[in-house]
Amino acid sequence: MQCYSELIPPTGVTESLQLSFTTARANNLIVAKTSLLQVFDLRTSDISSEARLVLLAEYALQGTISALARVTLVKSKSGGDAVLIAFRDAKLSLVEWEPSQHSISTISIHYYENNDMLLSPWSPDLKDCLTRLTVDPSSRCAAFNFNENSLAIIPFHQAQDDLAMDDDDLDDVDEDKSPTKQTNGESHHDDKLYFPSFVLPMTALDPGLLHPIAITFLYEYREPTLGVLFSTSAPSVNMAPIRTDILTYAVYTLDIEQKASTTLISVTKLPNDLYQVMALPAPIGGTLLVGGNELVHIDQSGRSNAVAVNEFSKQASSFAMADQSDLELRLEGCQVQSIGAISNEVLFVLNDGQFAVLTFRTDGRSVSGLHLQSIDPYSTATIFQSRCSTIVQMENRYLFLGSEEADSVLISTSNKSNQLKRIPSRAYLDDANGDFKPDDDMDDEDDEDDLYADSKTNGAMQQGTFEPSSISLEDTLRSIAPLGHPVLGRPPKRKREEDGEDILDVQQSDRLDLVASCNRGTRASLAFLSRSLQPNIVKRHKLAQGWLVWAMSSEPSELEVDARPFDDMLVVSQGSQSPVPQSTLLSLTSTVQERTNNDFETGDKVIATGRLNTGSHVVVYSRDVRAYNKYFGLDQIYAIVEEEAGATAEVVAASVTDTHILILKSDNTIIILKVDKSGDLDEVDLPDSISSEDILSACLFDDHYDFFNTKQFSGKKASAKPLVLAVLTGSGVFSLHPLSNLDVQIFSYVGLDFLPTQLSPELDIPKHWRTKDSLLQISLHTLGSNIYGKPYLIVRNSSSDITIYEPYRDPEVQGVYRFVKTSCHNGDPRDAYNEKGEEHSDHISRCSLIPLHDVGGASVIFAAGKYPRIITKPNAGMPRVHWLDIGPVEHISSFHDSSCNRGFVYIDSQNCLTFCEIPADIILDHADWVIRKIGIGEEVSELTYHPRTGAYVVAASTPAPFHLPRDDEWHPEWDAKNESATPNFLPTTRSHALKLISAVTHSIISQHTFAEDEQVLCVKCLNIEISEQTHERKDVIVVGTGIVRGENVVSRGYLYLFDVVDVVPHPEIPETDLKLKLMTREDVRGAVTAISSIGSQGFILAAQGQKCMVRGLREDNAILPVAFLDLRYYVSVAKELPGTGLTILADAFSGLWLTGYSEEPYKMQLLGKDLENPSIVAAEFMPQDKQLFIIAADGNGDLRILQYDPWNPKTERGSILLHRSTFNTGYLPTMMTLLPRTPTPSEALVAASASTSSPDDNTQLDPAPSPLQNTHQILITTREGALTLITPLSEQAYRRLSTLQTTLTTQLDQPCGLNPRAHRQIETDGVGGRAMIDGMVVRRWLEQSSQHKYQLADRVGGTVWDVRSDLEGLVGGGLGYL
Repeated sequence: MQCYSELIPPTGVTESLQLSFTTARANNLIVAKTSLLQVFDLRTSDISSEARLVLLAEYALQGTISALARVTLVKSKSGGDAVLIAFRDAKLSLVEWEPSQHSISTISIHYYENNDMLLSPWSPDLKDCLTRLTVDPSSRCAAFNFNENSLAIIPFHQAQDDLAMDDDDLDDVDEDKSPTKQTNGESHHDDKLYFPSFVLPMTALDPGLLHPIAITFLYEYREPTLGVLFSTSAPSVNMAPIRTDILTYAVYTLDIEQKASTTLISVTKLPNDLYQVMALPAPIGGTLLVGGNELVHIDQSGRSNAVAVNEFSKQASSFAMADQSDLELRLEGCQVQSIGAISNEVLFVLNDGQFAVLTFRTDGRSVSGLHLQSIDPYSTATIFQSRCSTIVQMENRYLFLGSEEADSVLISTSNKSNQLKRIPSRAYLDDANGDFKPDDDMDDEDDEDDLYADSKTNGAMQQGTFEPSSISLEDTLRSIAPLGHPVLGRPPKRKREEDGEDILDVQQSDRLDLVASCNRGTRASLAFLSRSLQPNIVKRHKLAQGWLVWAMSSEPSELEVDARPFDDMLVVSQGSQSPVPQSTLLSLTSTVQERTNNDFETGDKVIATGRLNTGSHVVVYSRDVRAYNKYFGLDQIYAIVEEEAGATAEVVAASVTDTHILILKSDNTIIILKVDKSGDLDEVDLPDSISSEDILSACLFDDHYDFFNTKQFSGKKASAKPLVLAVLTGSGVFSLHPLSNLDVQIFSYVGLDFLPTQLSPELDIPKHWRTKDSLLQISLHTLGSNIYGKPYLIVRNSSSDITIYEPYRDPEVQGVYRFVKTSCHNGDPRDAYNEKGEEHSDHISRCSLIPLHDVGGASVIFAAGKYPRIITKPNAGMPRVHWLDIGPVEHISSFHDSSCNRGFVYIDSQNCLTFCEIPADIILDHADWVIRKIGIGEEVSELTYHPRTGAYVVAASTPAPFHLPRDDEWHPEWDAKNESATPNFLPTTRSHALKLISAVTHSIISQHTFAEDEQVLCVKCLNIEISEQTHERKDVIVVGTGIVRGENVVSRGYLYLFDVVDVVPHPEIPETDLKLKLMTREDVRGAVTAISSIGSQGFILAAQGQKCMVRGLREDNAILPVAFLDLRYYVSVAKELPGTGLTILADAFSGLWLTGYSEEPYKMQLLGKDLENPSIVAAEFMPQDKQLFIIAADGNGDLRILQYDPWNPKTERGSILLHRSTFNTGYLPTMMTLLPRTPTPSEALVAASASTSSPDDNTQLDPAPSPLQNTHQILITTREGALTLITPLSEQAYRRLSTLQTTLTTQLDQPCGLNPRAHRQIETDGVGGRAMIDGMVVRRWLEQSSQHKYQLADRVGGTVWDVRSDLEGLVGGGLGYL
């Protein structure tokens, strides 16, 4: 009974596509990250020339995306293009943007996963086959190659297309028999958007088309024309000397109506290493074939031109090529993109991130030659230097380079081609509706020109001008893929420094750092992952008392753009718990001191502060509002509490702008003050629709970008600041009013206290809904950078939950707005309940949502409380809610001076005035986790942590040329002829080194370099016995290596033991006080592929070759074996359940074994094994409820849940591991780590409530459960950059979540119309196995309205708090130490 959930979604970019998606003129970028679909908008700043990718929406899909393609439909809801998405399991989804819902909408779904009637008995499984998708440039049809030899054709309707059916024929189409069905209800589209698809074998195009390699639709053809690169016999590296030049490239024109094809051209005897085809638009035309060693261009007539890029091309093929072998390029895995809409240049991004440009020499219409120019890698090293997975062009001067192994980048080029003007082809003359515009001389074309859409030229083309100096970096999508080797480390201790009254932070956090390796190549880094944001503390000052603080500046605010005056004053006030209100005005000079000789009121509590456009400082107290001059001399008092007049309600919340002040009083009424021409504060007359309401919360929103068209209500006051009044009444009515005309309602919605998924004026709350949320505060505020920010509505309830709504315009009705719920984040229940289980919502004030402007260059919202949070909106991410690791805070204020650049200030629980900055190097884009990357510069293959010193030890590697051995292992057949065949273009291997990284500065302070042919395969820090006499134990770095000298050389390895010793540091580098010291090295037979601790005597378990040995360290530093076990091929996993002697041994090719180790006598024996012998890449123990489970992951991303149960008769006394269930993750796990599980906040609160309350107490919480039994959970890192978690569940929680999963799967719409259960491929043994819960499905319960949450919780047999408590553990609530 386990649950699988994602903590961080995949971050590596696998596919991308540029199109006009959200509107007809939008410049959108669709990015696929394995199973995450993101929609970006390319925006440029009016202030600067920089361009940014701003995320509009993202969707977690129940499938693995394999390809994206653009489709131009006859009609779309947004007026833009549609996206055809291909999935790995032979599915296609056609989606478009629906402006009325501000989301994607599924047009059609095409399933081919069960289409096996065309398969032969020896065909591979679907999961082992590649899928290929291509769309005709004129969007007439799409071709989808799956199951290796099946081709699906999906026709799309085009206006006046001769392939379109008559209306009568369309009426006769049987939709039930069509493989394309709509699953999103009634469609609002024309029925002629697409036609039924059909599936053909590839051999229907050509009987010899048995092994397709790549397909693409070609430009400049009147009919849909497909170019296919294939082979009649299976390509094989082993058969390469015999099967030379066996590839064929053929062009077929498709007759969609007759389901037939005609072969136009066929070019045979092409090089074997060709793997990619690229259709080139006019004026070049034809197809570019990309191979590992050469490039081949084939034009419409079948004429070919080729160029060799290294010395292997002519050795591997006899195809005629131009010689450019001096480039010494490797084109395997490169990405290709044509530059510009009309250009003779093609950009190549190689596997190592190097750039190259291909230009075409033309002779009139024909291509006469190719020329490839390599760009100096040093000129682009700072921009992009990793393997590129996708490349697309944005407009004319922007290029997006996506990567699965490093950060993806948006670059700009100032490419200005000198080519002559050409007449575009007729394919380019189709308008947006597909209307064809023929040439005047079309009737004069001959038969061949009737087949090809000819384009005439005015002369020869000249070379382009793409230069390295024209490339500049615009934006970055940061990634942590691939993620691996997680370890837990303790942050370094902070030293105490005192200088007068300023005290730096001396608190040592009890949290740990989760550190993992990420990225590859020169971009390799260490990722520090945390569940909370820890700001950089700049300085602290001890105060006598105080809880609330506001920063103010005595300088005028009208400065230059991006300039901000320094804050040199602080207002400090007592908190809500203080019986005697008191406030203080502090001055910030060289020290913090109280400012005297002024009229500042110290005998009242401060609610808010601000500065008016007249230069006056405004302080809102609980009983009045006071305006001060720049020296804090009193200018005006506006009384709020006048007991003589009967006004006794005090101020509970306020919002101050430079022209208006909004005041919310304790009697749930509001007052709005404005600055008149003389600078005095006058009260604004409120209409009855506002003054007569019981107002729960209100705020002022600065509509700077005129999102709500506020300026149209200003009338003659066009220069007035566009302000919007947001009001929430006690009856749940949420409304927006322009402050210039409060009688007007921009937006109104009844029922916000139900927290529905969408706020729309035409959608009424059903009358049977009864379950409401107790709301406390709303805040309409701009989130994000100061240039690309957007308004969001933040709602906080009495349970401290935060709900975020995004407003958008209705495109069909002018002036109509809607709000869509983007996310809901549960608060810590300890904010809402005390230790006795009693609700204390008064502790969360009605002004706990505090907007902060310009914190780290962005606008954020701070949520005060016992467990404070900060709400951010990165450009490349959705709004995120992060826990702040600063302790309980009642108020916070933005702050800026020379030492604290655009930071914030607060008063902590120790009455210390604390000045902080948001770290500039953290990543907040992907999830509610905080990520910080530390660059290593070399690829990290292993990582471990040394507890005594707090240092990290990594095994890093760099590329190095490979040479055959010249010692005793030289083979006679390696004669001089073979050795000198490629003297200048050698293969590469990896040169490894062990590096010690400081925990303080994260710099390399010591390293040990291995031999050039020795590779580090495993590194662990183990506590082993270093003395047989004293039995002393010590943390030692154990390293296993393998000697790689070619496949004909017997593998060997070494087992190293290193110690981290203290040394005298460099005088100027204090962190160099540690050093790696080699203790001993043991030569073993076979490579050491896995190591682990074992037993209680401090021994080492080492997998070497086909054996697994238990070794111990002797007094003479010899590492002698004491027990062994024979295995199969290559042991990839060796894990011990601490303190038990039980060990998992998994083979990378076949099998998993559970072994036991005994110490008296020393013996290893096989206890159980997996009979199916899968390939295992990661495995871990899962002890749960006195049962032992093993979670293993194979190469397809499937999790296998195995159980060791020797009392079950089916296991034959435990010799067979029971295969209980299977669960598909969709990712490739790199490592599994067993972590301790702490009580979630709900479990901790219930336990505290049970220990402090008597049985007669009337508490709001459920009775305390039994002691925590499931004390472990498994953390999984993946190649795609996702961080996932497997959490054990109790019987009650499993039943609730299982029922909830079934209900949500059937009730909720899935993006792209996918089936979650089919994607997860959940299987059980049907006896004692329980299917693993999909946490991504059950977490959607948080997105529902309050009424739906209550109904679903009641349906699954629990309360809302039961489901909340269950979900806390799925999002990392049991990782309290992080």
